[in-house]
Amino acid sequence: MRLLACHTCTLATVMVCLQLGFPQSKPGAAAEQSHFSAEDEEVRRAIEVPAPALDILRRDPRVAEAIKGQGIDAANIPKSWFLASEVHLAGPEERDVVVVGVGRLAGANVTTFWVFRPRLHGFELLLKASEHDLAIRSTRTDGYRDIETLVATAVQSSRTVFRFDGNRYAQVGRD
Repeated sequence: MRLLACHTCTLATVMVCLQLGFPQSKPGAAAEQSHFSAEDEEVRRAIEVPAPALDILRRDPRVAEAIKGQGIDAANIPKSWFLASEVHLAGPEERDVVVVGVGRLAGANVTTFWVFRPRLHGFELLLKASEHDLAIRSTRTDGYRDIETLVATAVQSSRTVFRFDGNRYAQVGRD
C-alpha cells in the first residue's frame, strides 16, 4: 500500500508540474538546469558545494540536526548530503548556486533547496525552501529570475512564487 501511495504522489506531482508549465529537463550536461526536484539523483552543471556556502549550510537547523543525529563533526559533513548546480539568476557572469538536500536531508516526497549568490567574501543565502520542486523562471524582478516551488500530495498541490526584493527572495504568492 505504501508503494502505491508513493507512485500516486509522484504521478500527481508530475501532472501538476506539467500543468504549471515547470520546465522539463533537457539532455546535455552543458545546459543550465532550471527545474530541480526532490526526486533528482543528479543535477546538470554539477559542482561541489563551495566552501563558504557549506559553512552557511552547517549552521542551518535541518543540517545541524542531521549532523548531531549522525554523531559527526560539522567540519566533516558528508558531501553526499548535497547536490549542487551552477545557475545564473542575475546574468551570465554571476555564478549562483542551487543546493538540493539529499539522503538524510530529504524527507518523504520533499527536500530542502538553498539558493546562494556569490559575494565579495563568500556566498549569501537568498532562499531556503522545503518543497518537492523548485523552478527558476525566465521572468525577472529587480534583475533576478523569479522562482516557483511546488509541493504536492495525492490529493492537493501548492505552488509558491518568490521574487527578488533587492536583498533576497521573498514569497509573493501561494496557491
